[in-house]
Amino acid sequence: MENSYKIEGVTNDSQPIILKSGEKIVCRVSAPITEVFGNKSLLDFNNPNIELKGYVKVGGKDSPFGMAGNLEAFQ
Repeated sequence: MENSYKIEGVTNDSQPIILKSGEKIVCRVSAPITEVFGNKSLLDFNNPNIELKGYVKVGGKDSPFGMAGNLEAFQ
């Protein structure tokens, strides 16, 4: 099994998600997995690879950041 399927979610630019230190959010996405693969057993849903990209305020200015890893890295 491997995760060759990619789901990308994007926030609305006019309503960005602004988190304070320690705050959490849950993002949910839906995808046409069965329509694309026909057999969802081809994918490993228990061990997804996750990549987050965004901006963080540093000294009053927005600086880009990124995080990537498996699900355990984000818990």
